[in-house]
Amino acid sequence: MLLSDLEAAAIGDILKHQPCTAHFIRTCFRESPAKHFSDSAGSVYPMMRRLEKNGYLESYEQQDGQRMVRYYRCTSAGKTALQRWLGPPVPESATLTVDPVRTRILYLGRLPKSRRTKWFDEIESALQAKLKLIQQELGDRDLSQSDAPYLNLADENAIMELKTRLRWLSIARRQLEEQGLL
Repeated sequence: MLLSDLEAAAIGDILKHQPCTAHFIRTCFRESPAKHFSDSAGSVYPMMRRLEKNGYLESYEQQDGQRMVRYYRCTSAGKTALQRWLGPPVPESATLTVDPVRTRILYLGRLPKSRRTKWFDEIESALQAKLKLIQQELGDRDLSQSDAPYLNLADENAIMELKTRLRWLSIARRQLEEQGLL
């Protein structure tokens, strides 16, 4: 069974921080600059149970104050599944990023003309803010962390993606203005 991106991210985070709780994985997803992974209890907790049932994780319970807490560790089958997900071969789904901006522009004509310029203003502002945040995180990273080179590469990719998306939005805005659609 090939892992979903969400499952692979969970296994990767568990390998990096094990043992850890499902709540910790939720926090990793919530604090990630990439927001396409759901950090909801309704997705993370069932996923953790499913990964354990499939032999990719093992868990144990431990008393933590007044309650029992379940901690997860990755099994050798989980490491193998993560390596298989990483590839090669790389699946076609890894070739084009999920882009909610690209998806939204498909339907931009459904907004009244008066709101289209505001849409561009707000999306560009949000992308600029995210770009600034990731650049700050990259600059503040402790380079002695063993995973720092990989985190840096991921951040550099995100920075390039944001800059490219901002450039594309500028071109799209100009074209729509020239066509009288903004």
